[in-house]
Amino acid sequence: MAQRDDSTALGATIGWLALLWLIFALEVVASVAFKIQLAEWGGVRPHNWWGLTGIVGAHFLHADLGHLIANTIGLGILGLVASSYSRSLTAVAVVTAGVFAGVFAWIFGSAGQVHIGASGIVFGLIGFLLFNGLFRKGCLALVIAVAVLLLFGGALYGVLPSHDSDPPISWQMHLGGFIGGALASWRTRKERA
Repeated sequence: MAQRDDSTALGATIGWLALLWLIFALEVVASVAFKIQLAEWGGVRPHNWWGLTGIVGAHFLHADLGHLIANTIGLGILGLVASSYSRSLTAVAVVTAGVFAGVFAWIFGSAGQVHIGASGIVFGLIGFLLFNGLFRKGCLALVIAVAVLLLFGGALYGVLPSHDSDPPISWQMHLGGFIGGALASWRTRKERA
C-alpha cells in the first residue's frame, strides 16, 4: 500500500512540474511568435483590479529558464515529500499558499510591478511542512520538519523585504505563501495524514 501511495505522489509531482514546463514553452512561443507576454496578462499586478486574476495565474508563469529551474527543484523536492505525507493535505496547503501569496503581492507590491512564479507555493510548502512538525503529534511530521529546515532554512531569508535584487524577487509572494502554508498546517492539524 505504501509503495502505491509513493508512486502516486511521484506521479502527481511529475505531472505538476510537467504542466509548469508546458506553460513555460507556451510562454516562449507566445513571446517569440506573437510578441505576447503572458506574464503581463496572468501575473499579479498590485493595486490593479485586473491584476487580481494573477492570484490564480501567476503561479504558472516564469520570467526565464533559470526562474523555472529554481522553482522546479523546490517544488520537486517539497512536492514529493508533502504529497507522500498526504496528497489531500498538500492540496489544501498549495491552494491556501497560492491565494495568500497572490493576495500579499497584490496588497504589498509596488504599483507597476508584475509578480509571477511558483515560489509562493514553494514557500507555502516549506511553511506547511515546518509547522506540521509543531502542530501535529507524531515522529514523522517532526522528522520531515527538521529535514525541511536543514535543506531549505536558508531560503527563509526570501520572506524578508528586499528592494535591490536583480532580477527582482517577490518577497511578498514568498511571505504570503509561507504564511498560507503555516495556516493550512494549523487548519488541517487534526485531519488524518
